[in-house]
Amino acid sequence: MKTLIELFDESPILNVLASVAFKPEKLIFFGADPLQVEESRGDYKRFFKSRGESPEIEYISADMENIDEVNDALAKIISENPDCVVDVTGGKDIALLAAGMAAVKLGVPLIAYNRRTKKYANISKYEHAMRANIFGLLDCEDFFNVSGGKVIESE
Repeated sequence: MKTLIELFDESPILNVLASVAFKPEKLIFFGADPLQVEESRGDYKRFFKSRGESPEIEYISADMENIDEVNDALAKIISENPDCVVDVTGGKDIALLAAGMAAVKLGVPLIAYNRRTKKYANISKYEHAMRANIFGLLDCEDFFNVSGGKVIESE
C-alpha cells in the first residue's frame, strides 16, 4: 500500500492508528469538513513529525449528505491512487457506505481496527492487515500530540 484513505472521524486517534501501523507514503483524510481540516491540520503534522514520519497528507471533502457526491469523490481518489487501502475504522456513516460500495464495485481493499482483539482486520483483499500489530506503537505523548496537546517537562 502506498496510499491510505482514512475516513475522517471525530476521534484523532482513529484517524492516525492505521497510519502508525502501516506507514503509508500518502495519507488522504476523506470526509472532513473545512472547519475540521483547519482545526486539525497542525495537530496531525506535529504528530507525525514527533514520530519522525512524514507522509504526504491530503484532505478531501464531499457533501456528506449526498451519496452520489461521496461515491464520485471516493471513486476519483481511488482511481488516482491505485495502490490504496481504505480504513473503515471510523468516519461518517455515509462515508462508510461509500467505502463498502467502492469495495464491491472497484475492488478497493478495506481494513478496520478491532478494539476487542486490538488488531486490524482484513475486511476485503488486504492480507497485510492480518500481520499488523499496533501494540506499543503509541505512547501517552502521541495521544496528547494528535489531540492538539503537548507534554512538557517541569523542573
